[in-house]
Amino acid sequence: MGGLGKGASVDRAGWDQAVKALSGFLDSDLMKTSAVAVRTGGKQDSTSTHVIWTEPKGVPEVPSPLLYQNRAYYIKNGGILTCRDAKSGQALYEERLESPGGYYASPVAGGGKIYVASDRGTLTVLEAGDKLQVLNRTDFGEKIMATPALLDGKLYVRTAKHLYAF
Repeated sequence: MGGLGKGASVDRAGWDQAVKALSGFLDSDLMKTSAVAVRTGGKQDSTSTHVIWTEPKGVPEVPSPLLYQNRAYYIKNGGILTCRDAKSGQALYEERLESPGGYYASPVAGGGKIYVASDRGTLTVLEAGDKLQVLNRTDFGEKIMATPALLDGKLYVRTAKHLYAF
């Protein structure tokens, strides 16, 4: 089906083949999401020797996890923030922020703080640590889809119409 152009059609056999291929992909391990901690230095298939822990629950759909101060942080849609001990995989907390919405921007960290931005335009600042501690919450009144950036002691936040530097 890859070579079909606009207005092209596919016969029943071609359609069945495409559905079968897609079904196989959707049922494969490639479509299962998990957080996995892997020790570096493995050779070839080192799954049994280098995978430290795996957690299939609480994994975000889009944003990348953040590894900071020996903790793994990840944010899911709805504002559910998970913090795990990076060495053991033990959940330290999983709590809902008071900032609902979708989360497409990845969390970032610096200076002992975690910065999390929702698509509804709220930037939440957290204290890095074993317990959820919200330091500040700012509503920019515009969508935030881009990951904030930290550079030279400044925090850059790009909203739908503006770029802010703090």
